[in-house]
Amino acid sequence: MCTLYNRCCLQSQVTMASFTTCLAVVLLASLTICTSSSPAFYPKAAAEDALPLWKSRLQAVKTSVPNYESERYSGRGIVTSAGGRAYFTSAVLMLNQLRSTGCTLPVELFYAGDDELNAVAVEYLETEYDVQCIDLSKQPEMQGLNLKGYQIKALALYYSSFEEVIWMDADNFALHDPEELFDSEMYKKHGAVMWPDVCNMVSVRKETYKVFGRTAPEPFLQPRDGKRTIWNYQCSHGQPNEVETGQLVLDKKRAWKGLYMMFWINYHHGFFLQRLFHGDKMTFPFAFELVNVDYSVVPYMPASIGVGDVKAKTFCGNTLAQKHPDHDDILFLHRSLAKFKDPSSYFAEPGHDASVWTHVYQQPARGSYPLVMRGELPNKHFATADNGIHMECLSPLKLDASSMVDSTKELQDVEERALDKLREVRRLPFYPGYRKCTPENMFFCKHP
Repeated sequence: MCTLYNRCCLQSQVTMASFTTCLAVVLLASLTICTSSSPAFYPKAAAEDALPLWKSRLQAVKTSVPNYESERYSGRGIVTSAGGRAYFTSAVLMLNQLRSTGCTLPVELFYAGDDELNAVAVEYLETEYDVQCIDLSKQPEMQGLNLKGYQIKALALYYSSFEEVIWMDADNFALHDPEELFDSEMYKKHGAVMWPDVCNMVSVRKETYKVFGRTAPEPFLQPRDGKRTIWNYQCSHGQPNEVETGQLVLDKKRAWKGLYMMFWINYHHGFFLQRLFHGDKMTFPFAFELVNVDYSVVPYMPASIGVGDVKAKTFCGNTLAQKHPDHDDILFLHRSLAKFKDPSSYFAEPGHDASVWTHVYQQPARGSYPLVMRGELPNKHFATADNGIHMECLSPLKLDASSMVDSTKELQDVEERALDKLREVRRLPFYPGYRKCTPENMFFCKHP
């Protein structure tokens, strides 16, 4: 039995080990875990962990955040993550659109082990789009940690080499070169910029506020049980809009304590992302506010892009159109629903790639978008007739036909560029496409 008490990391580790292994653990702790910017690791959370215990742990880490290491990070760049056939596909389309804007920023793409991306896929991404692919599971501190989930975003941001970072989800399309964000007035003033979500998307439980030493707003709508867990039918007057983290801009030096706490919370996703948050998005502002780090939220509400019918007064949104921090113009197209997961089945037949960006709908800040399932709206609102592919969308609770306009030529060009790239992806020899599984494309057949 090897018991290691590590004061600088505020933890106690207990492991079964031989003397040699125990010595290695102690050395690892002294050489890596206790370096000034390494995270404080607690044991994995169990379902029976008490809320007061984690509240005390948060407070302990809050008061012992290490100093920022300027030699560890440098320059500017974009960070994303992808893995498996679904998000490899999305990442290819996202990167293709990014480079088409003229963006030359370096990109680091994180993935979680050999069963997410194989060597052929990595070579393709790095060669085609000047991307550095990084296997997060190879980091010493990540050994044994489940990296497949929402938590990889905060972990990737922490381990990325850039000092100034733009995060983009793999299903997020930049309408213009996002490098301009570093020159925005909001970023220069605050050093961290987040984007708003629609008001009826509730991902935080009431007890989260207690663990973080805060008072929950009233009235409070808990995330509900069932399929539409986090989508309340309408907005709660007591709860402000949450943030949506398909994109993020961050100066690590200025926001270091917030980033560190964000990393620590997501490292312990077994507790925080199972008991307190649905997904990673609200761990960002909660972490920043815990250590009093400044950030700002873009003041312009996202539009929704999808398929509409003006005569029938129906709209089915699948993409959040997030705005520039300094002006009310679309910059990001976060395809949060109807994802380009699998071109071999996403579109029913070759040559029948359906547009699902035909209309744009703009709601006020407190306008809700209930989650609508296939069958509640006609099939023409969905990407394909296949019930197993595109199942849901966001439809305004009170649709105002005057707020729905035809998609612009610019948006149509982005979608057509994505569809063109999909057709090219289908022909890659290592990609299943419309072909049957073969030894050459077996990796993505086995890892959808």
